[in-house]
Amino acid sequence: MYSESQWEKAIKKLLDLTHSRKLEWTTLELLERDGIQGHAYVAAVQDRFIAVYEFQYKSYHDEDSWEWDNEVAIEFVDNNFNLEWRWPASPLRWRLLDEIRFQSSHASDFIEKFLEEA
Repeated sequence: MYSESQWEKAIKKLLDLTHSRKLEWTTLELLERDGIQGHAYVAAVQDRFIAVYEFQYKSYHDEDSWEWDNEVAIEFVDNNFNLEWRWPASPLRWRLLDEIRFQSSHASDFIEKFLEEA
């Protein structure tokens, strides 16, 4: 198994490729996971599918005390979007999801056109 720093480098590379628009993410409606918040996204990378999404779960303080918390998952999925393996948690996972959401919303296209208008 590879070290967490290698997975961190892989996520950084996904982030860089996404930012430069060399990696395109598609909104995924068919991903069946509990607690998904917003959209899930998928991209094809080296003949593999990678899914990224935010999900909500119960974070327990003790047996009777809990609160909702959010997390980001990065997963290898098969052609039917079934989980193959979840990547280790990385501090960059939230930045990657944010960059994917920014790209998917076409926010940069909007702001450029909006600011050009008289």
